[in-house]
Amino acid sequence: MPHGHTIPEDIRRRLGEKKTAQRLQLQDKLKKRKIAQGLGLFALERFLSVNACISGIISLCGMRGRGLRNIFDLRIEEHEVILPGLPPSFEGFRIMQLADLHCDLEVGIMDSIREVMSATPHDAIVLTGDYHNKVSKPFDRSLEEMTRLVAHLHSVRFAIPGNHDFLEMVAPP
Repeated sequence: MPHGHTIPEDIRRRLGEKKTAQRLQLQDKLKKRKIAQGLGLFALERFLSVNACISGIISLCGMRGRGLRNIFDLRIEEHEVILPGLPPSFEGFRIMQLADLHCDLEVGIMDSIREVMSATPHDAIVLTGDYHNKVSKPFDRSLEEMTRLVAHLHSVRFAIPGNHDFLEMVAPP
């Protein structure tokens, strides 16, 4: 099993040692890829941040403002699903899904998400991963933002981690 990981015992027990080891290997592989380890001594990624380059080009082209407007243009999509045999008590049941929040990308986006979410009726909420983006950076900010979000969530809630969310981020149930 990869070294240097502090995984809560509850998580290890729920996943089992084999799945825990597989997940940690995937995490290590992603982290190495994101910080350009193993790409060779003269790999461009060792000297230039691809994200910083893209951000710089967008700013130079005068498109940063438009990009931010797009980020903050949150939309609600509704999909009706008909499930034959579903108990009548679930008629009209509404599930909200929040995905790919990447809490550490843009300051203020989580406030906008909380505002839109609070104004949208729902009976349960499902969070489907990628709460964190910058895998080579500490996840404190993402955890703080998610803690603030959880306080506003419906009490019926379910969550799974995404590929950017390391097991070290998962709090015991």
